[in-house]
Amino acid sequence: MKRRIYISEETFNELTKSKKKKRGHLNPDKWYEDKADFSISSSEGDLGYAHVAGDAGMVCEEVNNTDLHKYIESYLDFLEREGYEINPRPAIEFNNDPQEGMNIRTGYYDPDERKVVVFINSRHIKDILRSFAHEMVHHMQNLRDEHKNWGNGGDLKDDEVLRDLEGEAYHVGNILFREWTEELKKTKKLDESINWVEKLKSLKARRDPDGIEDWGDLNEATESDVDLSSFKVQDKLNPKIWVNDLMDSRVRLKLLDIAQDFIEFLDVSWVEPEDTIVVGSIANYNWSRYSDIDLHIVIDYKKVDERKKFVENYFQSKKKEWNDTHDQIRIFGYPVELYVQDKDADNASSAVYSIDKNEWIKKPVKSTFTKKDIDSTAIKKKASDFMTDIEGLVKSGDAADGSEYKNRKVYDDTSGLIDDITSARKKSLSTTKDEMNTDNLVFKVLRRNGYLDKLFDLRDKSYDKMNSLS
Repeated sequence: MKRRIYISEETFNELTKSKKKKRGHLNPDKWYEDKADFSISSSEGDLGYAHVAGDAGMVCEEVNNTDLHKYIESYLDFLEREGYEINPRPAIEFNNDPQEGMNIRTGYYDPDERKVVVFINSRHIKDILRSFAHEMVHHMQNLRDEHKNWGNGGDLKDDEVLRDLEGEAYHVGNILFREWTEELKKTKKLDESINWVEKLKSLKARRDPDGIEDWGDLNEATESDVDLSSFKVQDKLNPKIWVNDLMDSRVRLKLLDIAQDFIEFLDVSWVEPEDTIVVGSIANYNWSRYSDIDLHIVIDYKKVDERKKFVENYFQSKKKEWNDTHDQIRIFGYPVELYVQDKDADNASSAVYSIDKNEWIKKPVKSTFTKKDIDSTAIKKKASDFMTDIEGLVKSGDAADGSEYKNRKVYDDTSGLIDDITSARKKSLSTTKDEMNTDNLVFKVLRRNGYLDKLFDLRDKSYDKMNSLS
């Protein structure tokens, strides 16, 4: 399955300018879904990287090296963990043009466009990645304002500025590349699948005491498979969203527009919203690149209808429809998630900002988050157990085929596991008022690693299968 690339119309036009006659036949929204095979979005939500087939100006579907994609993403994460300033991330282009002779190009950096270009035709993946590491040093130099003087563009021996820039890129790029590869050897973070440890008998006894499910040669996930490096406390609020302790005016106005459209979509015109708020990690010191912008419309459910459960279910379905339809909305790279919150609901978030009033309702406090608050051992244990259970259920779903009984069991087990995970999170947030509590972080680990998507997809597929006749 192709992964989706997020690309702006401006970038689309730039990539396709050499084939202007095609531009009129291509819808950018349709093009990036159908033609792209992978991307990392930049911090501004513009372009991560595309596989561009040279002067054809189109995404090259033949260049489809999944390992390369994962390694690029891993290397960028490594630079951020080591404290290097790489944001906004550069546009990254892989050029597959064949090259011949001694003076072939391996890569270059465009400081004006903040773009890394790496030539990949007939090159070993490690050689490609080493070139990428070199060009990333140039990007970091550019972010330090060294792009004001990049030399005279002549030969290296006649250009001291260029020689200094290249010297740093060769030295630092190679050192960082070596440190990153050594880290990979130790952590084995990029294995194709989870580094399972075989515990089939105990696993089946725990999950399937009656021996109904056939999980085959399933191995159990271990705590070492759970990476908590992204759960760190930041020194300041996200500078792309917050300026001088208030929301950036561009962000606020755009969110107000989105909120107004969503309110009209809800179709409850007889009730006026009480407020429009932003909650969650994006409004706090625990934000990360995984954060969403949680935009809540606060409504008095009782004014909609006396049957509060009915109202809740209605708003949940409308929320899902909206978020599924508009899942490409990005504010500086962060997805916007809409939700309708009851006026009387207990908001567990320790930071709440009213975009209607442009002021804090609950102001975030950095001291709320401390290292000791994170119970790493418990989080890894719970998350790895859930990961194992989910993989087992996926295997059961694959083995169920057309059996209504087996599919019903998979559906029931999957629904039960979803309830276990979500209820534990909700209860822990309600009782502790601590967003760094174990159950909430377990939920985030599963979501960030795609396990919740697996679980919901499996539940829906098993339901469809058990209610089908063939």
